[in-house]
Amino acid sequence: MGSAAQGRNARFSDAPTSRACLAIGAMLRDAQAHYRPNGRRGRSGLWRREQLTMADQNGNGAGAPQAGPKFSVLAQYTKDLSFENPNAPRTLGPQQSAPNISIQINVNVRQLAPSDFEVSLMLEGGAGQGADTMFKFELNYAGVFRVENFPPEQVQPVVMIEGPRLLFPFARQIIADAVRGGSYPPLYIDPIDFHALYLQRLAAAGGQQQQQTA
Repeated sequence: MGSAAQGRNARFSDAPTSRACLAIGAMLRDAQAHYRPNGRRGRSGLWRREQLTMADQNGNGAGAPQAGPKFSVLAQYTKDLSFENPNAPRTLGPQQSAPNISIQINVNVRQLAPSDFEVSLMLEGGAGQGADTMFKFELNYAGVFRVENFPPEQVQPVVMIEGPRLLFPFARQIIADAVRGGSYPPLYIDPIDFHALYLQRLAAAGGQQQQQTA
């Protein structure tokens, strides 16, 4: 599984997928409420739990409730990072015009276990071109996520959307620090719509299938 994008203003529409992603968001919110630390909901909530426990002990209950959907972060780490400052110190001084900044985003997913997935968020870009290149960077920032109790058809969008969304703030800060270390003002990448990137991937995959069947 993977997706790539060039530019930041692309918008895509896929009504069924959008509804599915909204449903996924609702399930994640329900999961967060269900797994809230200590699960304390006031007197009425405690009374209900005690009542259910007593009913189960008496054999009148409907059994233990099924566990809700859960999306967990097991680890996150930098897999690869490079920063080039080829024309320093000439490019460190004031510039006559703002440099052209280019950024490419790519998301890859690798399944490690039945419920565990490694998500790699790759950011590549730089400022300037040719002899006027100021800096270039490449970052592969990854995380391992566990997906539990989701319907099979929702696992891929959860991993491809929520995984990179959680990784992005950390990757963004790594890039900003690397650019600052090159004696430039820190580069803070604009927020990325990973839902749109996922829809772009679906659209590209659908186009390829149509070409193959034509």
